Amino acid sequence: MEKVIGFDDLKVGQRVRVKGKLDGDAVKALEITMQPPEEDASISGMIESINYEKSSLRIIGRELTVPQNFEVKDLERNLVSFKNLKAQTMVTVKGKYSPPNSFVPRLIRMKEMLGLNVEKMKGTIEAIDHQKKTLRLLGFTVQASPKTIVEAL
Repeated sequence: MEKVIGFDDLKVGQRVRVKGKLDGDAVKALEITMQPPEEDASISGMIESINYEKSSLRIIGRELTVPQNFEVKDLERNLVSFKNLKAQTMVTVKGKYSPPNSFVPRLIRMKEMLGLNVEKMKGTIEAIDHQKKTLRLLGFTVQASPKTIVEAL
């Protein structure tokens, strides 16, 4: 069971999941939850655009180039082609992240479209500014507000 904590309890190097919405250059956090350590990072959201020739897609305002050895899975978890992905499809992209902005996908999984879709990301906090209530996660600036729920495991 999670317990509510404050933004000031977060530290660089902790793994967190952020749910929020892209607003300009920052993700406005609705919820930040501490997570157990894991090797992969992930980004979930709607594909904004896709370029089959360059093997790239745009999600949460970020262009991701997909390597040759990656998998795409449909809603039933079947392996499908990159060409099955379309703009406006909800996906979770799992892969490796290394600063400053290098995210290398290894798996793209299609997700159900729900009434209220929020962007989600999981990774390790790279930097944090407790006074401004911001943190860096997967190269994104995440902005917390007084309404942001921060939870520990």
